Amino acid sequence: MKIGIDDIRGFLAVSEAAGFKPAADRLGITSSALTQRIQKLEDYLGARLFDRSTRSVVPTELGRLFLPEAQRIQQEFESSIARIQDVVAQRKGLVSFACLLSVASGLLPNILTRFRSEVPGVKVRVLDDTGLRVADHLRLGRAEFGIDMWHADNPEFEFEPVVTEPYVLACPPDHELAQARTVTWERLAKSTYVAFGLDSGIGRQLAMSQRLSGEPYEVQHLGTMLGLIQAGFGVGVVPYSAIHGHPFLTHRPLRQPKITRTIGIVRRSRSTLSPSAESLRRIAVATIAAAYQSLPEAELFGHVRADKKL
Repeated sequence: MKIGIDDIRGFLAVSEAAGFKPAADRLGITSSALTQRIQKLEDYLGARLFDRSTRSVVPTELGRLFLPEAQRIQQEFESSIARIQDVVAQRKGLVSFACLLSVASGLLPNILTRFRSEVPGVKVRVLDDTGLRVADHLRLGRAEFGIDMWHADNPEFEFEPVVTEPYVLACPPDHELAQARTVTWERLAKSTYVAFGLDSGIGRQLAMSQRLSGEPYEVQHLGTMLGLIQAGFGVGVVPYSAIHGHPFLTHRPLRQPKITRTIGIVRRSRSTLSPSAESLRRIAVATIAAAYQSLPEAELFGHVRADKKL
């Protein structure tokens, strides 16, 4: 036999009204239905909760002891329901998502600015990490979804592509290559440049192209690369998302060859996002797509271009 919150509410109503008929009227049920609830609760506890007479209903000693516990149970239940309703209504709560460092570097501020405007009561935990770690955060349940680049098909995850973005040359605005409309890898080889090492996902993708004859500096992290480029140590090759909106650096298209990657939303297969996470996912897709609207070298996916919310 199991008891529920309605049985607790019935006990509290009888205690407060000092009778079954007024308590039943308050709950909107019949007196017999309320009597059944109290009997079930008494059977579960193994003792009577009320002494009944034709004139009065008085709590037993056990009933008096149980009263504050029943009040606490009801308060905790109602508080829990209120918290869940706040999460569903996106008034409170926490949403966690994982994000490629390169995307976080250039696009994350715009994503979070819009999310804060639309869903101000929800906190956000960003697990900004390397491509190898984004999937780990999802697998371990630390994040509801991730912004990642496409990998080989994996039945553990579902991937929603948003844009195929190009790798571009990043350099200070006063660098000689900043004056070119496009830059070839052959021309890049004549400049001092900062390269990604093989511990970096970007470095592994660019491994063949980065084998240039220039005088490179090698780093493993995007922030280090952008800092060295800004400090005048050379130029570098980064995905467009990493340089978008950078206040001190500019970019130029790279040719011969043109190298791209596809980024999008990744989640665990057959998982349902919380309302706040779904709002953040929608905002992320729209914000990412908007950043590429004026970039001819980028290719937005059809479902993104057709989204009226963009």
